[in-house]
Amino acid sequence: MVYRVTEKTLARKADNKAKILAAARKIVAESGFSGLTIAATAKQAGLATGSMYRYFPNKVELCTALFRQLSGREVDEMHSIAQMELNPAVAMARCCFNFTQRAFRAPTQSYALIAEPLDPALEAERLIYRRAYAEVYQQIIEQGIGSADFSSQDSHIASLAVVGMLAEPLLEPLHRFYSGNEAPYDSRQLALDISRLCLNALGAHELATQQDLDVLIHEQH
Repeated sequence: MVYRVTEKTLARKADNKAKILAAARKIVAESGFSGLTIAATAKQAGLATGSMYRYFPNKVELCTALFRQLSGREVDEMHSIAQMELNPAVAMARCCFNFTQRAFRAPTQSYALIAEPLDPALEAERLIYRRAYAEVYQQIIEQGIGSADFSSQDSHIASLAVVGMLAEPLLEPLHRFYSGNEAPYDSRQLALDISRLCLNALGAHELATQQDLDVLIHEQH
């Protein structure tokens, strides 16, 4: 007689996998991917260490699944902004501002996603998601060029540059949290500064110079 997997069994497996990823996410939020182990995740999830291997054969596969989940959420957030009926310059400013603010909600996790030295397989995932971010930004940039909100430029190169302009200024402040050397940081001001930098680089100088930029980029719907 052929054994058939029941819906109850499938539901239990899905529930356990969700528990594992939630546990792994908590560990990464506290200590980065370097602190993530199969044993620590099993303990956090309330599962036997041996049962973990039914879902993730090794640490790399666990890290990869979590990296995809976390990075995918951030790309989706940027994509949702791009799909709004916003002025392109406002949409770009909102992407920049929200990306920065969201990074500081879980700073150690954000540093781990952006810059923590990782296994080559995870470094490859990082490149995939950097390209995914760039694709969203390229869509906004092309709209902005068409509407004359941005200056004429190579939208592909500009989108890659925006990815760098968002990530690089975050490394130092996020690393403070990652290394346990936390210090007060004005994330709102940094978000505004990065937003202005990106807008100026793309040619949206008028919006970049607005004093109440954070209000302007969130009042449009």
